Amino acid sequence: MDLNFKNKKVINVTKEYFETEDGKSYFFGGMGHDLEELLCRNLEKNALVESKEKYQTLLESIEEVYFEVDLKGNFTFFNDSLPKILGYSKDELIGMNNRNYMSPESSKEIFVLFEEIYKTGKPVRKYGYEVIKKDGTHRFHQLTASLMRDKNGNPIGFCGIGHDITERKQIEDMHQKNEEKYRMILENIKEGYFEVDIAGNFTFFNDQMCQILGYSRDEMMGMNSRHYTDKENSQKLYKAFNNVYKTEESTKGFDWE
Repeated sequence: MDLNFKNKKVINVTKEYFETEDGKSYFFGGMGHDLEELLCRNLEKNALVESKEKYQTLLESIEEVYFEVDLKGNFTFFNDSLPKILGYSKDELIGMNNRNYMSPESSKEIFVLFEEIYKTGKPVRKYGYEVIKKDGTHRFHQLTASLMRDKNGNPIGFCGIGHDITERKQIEDMHQKNEEKYRMILENIKEGYFEVDIAGNFTFFNDQMCQILGYSRDEMMGMNSRHYTDKENSQKLYKAFNNVYKTEESTKGFDWE
């Protein structure tokens, strides 16, 4: 039988079989569905599932911590790196607030940070803060955080990426302490100490050097030897520095006026 329709659509039809008194007859019926629309929905659903799986695989493969919190700062989602770094199980962390793994000072700093993100809508990059692991040890983390919104644009929480920078922080602190110690020694010796660049311009000096030459720090910074020696002594300095540059050997007992 040839059936013609003005508005043709691909439909899904079920075939029903009925037995009558006069014999057997077939009745075609059932629920009609636009298969094209249904196919598109299935493809969209499969794409979402595939996208979610890729997203999950990516998050679990990175060493950095990825997390999401609600507007109160409670964990709603995170990757496997967070439990490893903080030492808590996933069940312990879900719903946990930052007050539970931070000092009061750090927790207050994070609150102020998220409040600023909420007000401006702008992400904050590379913010350092201290965390306390489950075993009580303190670590230092670096954070990049952004505001999360729902489909209507309303703020619903925050997401962030963080990583442990404790070792780097310890090295930086050690260098800072050494530098402070170095400066203290230089400022307490009676001799003048100075550093110059390749052109002979002052880049660093102690207070004693200022007293010897009679200039202030602002006046001396960047000053060349030509400004505080005559031509003959300036040439002597140039030759001495040039010899050190070429041989990489120290010059001792060098006098100039």
